[in-house]
Amino acid sequence: MLFLINKKASGIFPKHKKGVKEYISVAKGKLRVKLGNETYDLEEGDSMYYEADIEHSFTNIGDEDCHYYLVIDSNNVYL
Repeated sequence: MLFLINKKASGIFPKHKKGVKEYISVAKGKLRVKLGNETYDLEEGDSMYYEADIEHSFTNIGDEDCHYYLVIDSNNVYL
């Protein structure tokens, strides 16, 4: 899915069940991804994958709206 986060906006997301993975790719702008205590700054064309069983947040750190693709894979969720 393609998402848009406005200039200087952010969002905090609760941890998912163990086994959920997220894949993110920045199509336009700059995005800060915080996973627990780790922080990653992504720019247009950057992608990353992470286990989403920790609190995570996205913050637009650019001077324009940020467009990013996010895929949530819950095929291997542990019950």
